[in-house]
Amino acid sequence: MQLPTIREATESLMNELERGNYSSRILHVNKQVNSETNAYIQNCITNARKECEKRSPTNTDNKKRDSHNMVKFDVVSSRIIDKDVDRKHVAYTIVVTNDSNEPDRNPCVIERRYTDFLELYSQLRHTFPNHFSSFIFPRKLFIGNFSPDSITTRRLAFESLLNLIVKQQVLKESSYFISFLQNRELLEAKEWIQSSRFDQAIPLVENSFRLLNKLHTDRHPAVLSCLCLLVACCDAYNHNCATSFAELALHRYEAVSDVDLLQFYVPLLNLCLQRYEDTARERAYVEERLASMKRRGINVAGHPTLLNIVMTGMFGSTSTSLQ
Repeated sequence: MQLPTIREATESLMNELERGNYSSRILHVNKQVNSETNAYIQNCITNARKECEKRSPTNTDNKKRDSHNMVKFDVVSSRIIDKDVDRKHVAYTIVVTNDSNEPDRNPCVIERRYTDFLELYSQLRHTFPNHFSSFIFPRKLFIGNFSPDSITTRRLAFESLLNLIVKQQVLKESSYFISFLQNRELLEAKEWIQSSRFDQAIPLVENSFRLLNKLHTDRHPAVLSCLCLLVACCDAYNHNCATSFAELALHRYEAVSDVDLLQFYVPLLNLCLQRYEDTARERAYVEERLASMKRRGINVAGHPTLLNIVMTGMFGSTSTSLQ
């Protein structure tokens, strides 16, 4: 807001004085100048506060977290699986990427069929009916399921459904959606683990971990559980990434207070202790963490292996073949 200049205010006052309006005009000019000055100062303060908020670290961190959790689902292709005539179906390929201007170097790929999408939609619509008032799910067909038009229509609808879910926090955080994203791969990984085929299980678990981590925070229960399973599988197979994933898990556990997740922490520390036999600095850190937990009255001895306790925690049972 532009303030009256001293010259303009003086000339106005002199004109009024010449006409004899002494005291009343002086008061009027003072009020006008004071009012406009206060408004100008208040406007400056407001603008300064807005600029400080833009530059504050907290605001920047929040933007980073928001951008970290912005993802995009593309149902890029489909294929007809007809190995068994009675179980012939269409598998839809879903690519999950970070939704940003930069290309995603680690896209995640999963396959799902119509019944998987139908189950997800039915569960979410039953629990959160208000979120699906305008969405039309493609109906089940008894004839024409495998026609190109039908497959294309479904593919586009499934893509819309997934992107609708991911934009609404309550839907994205639901157990139904998390199960949809990871259960098929983790159940297959479980079978490989129980057969000690860790080389086959690792890619499945890693894909699930990276997918969930695109959607959720680093310390989200589903993300950390999957990361611990990945560490355990890599360690059992002596994979060259075992140490790096273990270090990542240790870092993320520094601020965890979830009781269900803490059951994995001591086995994780014991696993790291074995891997750090030849690295004094890292070993000292793990020993200090174990000693700290012991001082707090937490038993750090006699725990099952990380693999066994994660398998029990995630699947409800383990296998005698797991060592």
